[in-house]
Amino acid sequence: MKQLISHIAILLFSVSCNGQEKKDRTTSTNISNPKELRTFYDNGNVHEIKYLNENKKVIKWERFYEKNGKIGLRYEIQDGKFEGLAEEFYENGKLKITGRHKNDMRDGEWKSYFENGQLEEVSIYKDGEKNGDCKSYRNGQLVSSGKYANGKQVGEWKDYYENKSLEKTLNYKDGELNGLAKYYYENGKIKEEGNFKNYNRYGEWKIYDKQGKLLKTEKY
Repeated sequence: MKQLISHIAILLFSVSCNGQEKKDRTTSTNISNPKELRTFYDNGNVHEIKYLNENKKVIKWERFYEKNGKIGLRYEIQDGKFEGLAEEFYENGKLKITGRHKNDMRDGEWKSYFENGQLEEVSIYKDGEKNGDCKSYRNGQLVSSGKYANGKQVGEWKDYYENKSLEKTLNYKDGELNGLAKYYYENGKIKEEGNFKNYNRYGEWKIYDKQGKLLKTEKY
């Protein structure tokens, strides 16, 4: 299943570039550079380029948007598998995703960006799944941080307000919301605190006003 992730992403990109599946007009070898194999859209723009080594094996693959001809993705390949640098781009030319593959799967640090070029997320992958730190951003500011293990959220996660103050801390176990949770007002004062059990509020919860004074206690 893990090995299919990259291939599925490529298929989705193909649909987004074309609007619908279309047959290439032609396939040709670049006469000036016999190590390139190109295919074209009906409008004459390059559809994709496969770069070949001396043994005529594909070592890099690029695919382009149909309308404006800008590059949509660039993947390095080794022995028929994605290996090395991977990059995907928005139609406006801005970088969308970048990272590296190892044995056909995402590995190490991957970054994603919004269409305006601002950083969206930084995640660590191992064997095609998120493993390690994950940070999300909006308008250049950190909005969420935590960890993954085997593709599931674990441990303490933190969310932040636009003013950079802490909004909430939640705890996860095997991808499920479990354990202590705290919510805060934008002034930094505690708003609510209690525990979750399998995504449901559990036990005693305390609710506070904006000055930090206890208003009430609820039981679940």
